[in-house]
Amino acid sequence: SWGSTMTTAADQLRLLRALYLDEGPLTSEGNAQIRELMESVAPEQVWGVNAAAGPGDTVGLKNGWVPREDNGGLWTVNSVGYVAGDEREYLVAVLSDGQADYGGGIAMVEEAVLHVTGAMEGGTVPDAASPER
Repeated sequence: SWGSTMTTAADQLRLLRALYLDEGPLTSEGNAQIRELMESVAPEQVWGVNAAAGPGDTVGLKNGWVPREDNGGLWTVNSVGYVAGDEREYLVAVLSDGQADYGGGIAMVEEAVLHVTGAMEGGTVPDAASPER
């Protein structure tokens, strides 16, 4: 499952660059197909990287989540993706392990996304529940 793959944030950013910056081996059609899938996930899975998006932004993401028996049932919760709009353009990868539960993992991932993108913008870090984000 995606949430339990052996990877690093750097690996995931290389994958995103290949898909969104056309730096990879896929054809334009292959990249477009994957981006279309990432930009049309089920509504209940629109979390994580999406926290950095503003109204009207394009978001492509892939999330992974799984309780890990080999880690005492603690959750691995990950979100990687792309946000683009008039005021922002990001490739973001947040990988977490050892989360107490699914909801808490999502909250931590979204907080990390907001901290990273807030630092890139040089401004304050908005609250994940803020209606502006």
